[in-house]
Amino acid sequence: MQRLYRRRPSPALVIATVALVVASSGTALASGSVAFIAKALGLNSKQQSQVKSIADSQISAKAPTLHVLAATSAGSATNATNATNATNATNATNATNASTASNASNLGGQPASAFEQRIQSLQVRANGTIVGQTGGISVSHPLTGEYYVSFPSSVLGSALDATLHFDYLVTQNGEIAAAVCGASQIADEIDPVTGQIPCFQGPNTPTDVAVFTSTYTGGSQNEGFYLEVIG
Repeated sequence: MQRLYRRRPSPALVIATVALVVASSGTALASGSVAFIAKALGLNSKQQSQVKSIADSQISAKAPTLHVLAATSAGSATNATNATNATNATNATNATNASTASNASNLGGQPASAFEQRIQSLQVRANGTIVGQTGGISVSHPLTGEYYVSFPSSVLGSALDATLHFDYLVTQNGEIAAAVCGASQIADEIDPVTGQIPCFQGPNTPTDVAVFTSTYTGGSQNEGFYLEVIG
């Protein structure tokens, strides 16, 4: 029967094993691991002592490098944390700014357009000629003291402000009244809900305003006037 002899590891193998342990372990773990490996390889006490001595010297030599690596890793982790925090801080700032900008655009939760009032206006001579206007407005003058002002869109629900102005075409000023057209011509009366009137001499739609001018005694008379529609 052939006997198998256990061959002791060469010094080169032992040193390589020590180097591997030192490279892959921390300084505290490496020293204990080397002693365990030396014993497991079947080295006697003297050889184990020699290997441990070599390992200790290797660990001491590698310690500064390991500390630098550890510090670098910690620094990287800190930098990564700081970078994340910086990103979060930037996002938080942007979120605050966006919220502030949104609030600046609103008043009481309503957009600026909810409070914006459009004003359309014109000045008309006694003969129906437009002196000036905000745009898109036309005037017809079918009868004495009766004018129909047509706007680009409905003015129903808007505020009307009609005032007379002195015009050399007439000898005196008198009275003025204005109302939005569009009430039933069949009923021939003011709409009790909207305040519209039926217009017979001009377009009977909510885009038109009838203006009536008269003398102080109530007789129809051509008068120059200003008309503003607000809203």
